[in-house]
Amino acid sequence: MVWSRVKTNGPHPSPRADCSGALCGTKWYITGGGSKKKRQAETWVFDVLESKWTVRAVPPSSSITTKKGFSMVPLYHRDKIVLVAFGGNKKDPSDKVK
Repeated sequence: MVWSRVKTNGPHPSPRADCSGALCGTKWYITGGGSKKKRQAETWVFDVLESKWTVRAVPPSSSITTKKGFSMVPLYHRDKIVLVAFGGNKKDPSDKVK
């Protein structure tokens, strides 16, 4: 395997850590993540065939996608693909026991 940078067209997501992603067909969805200063809740979609990013959804600030460490999986139900997000925490992970 050889890693290479993909050239994209148009706007793209800001750099972020702790985001979650799922590949559905030829679309790669990423949501959440951010930096220590700002969490990002929006969902971006990368079209693998067109090498193009678009914003798909901007949820409210109370959304699970503003949490750290949440997971996201595609759920295939009837004729639709639904992304399901679960878990996560508002605080940084810790190994300390209270």
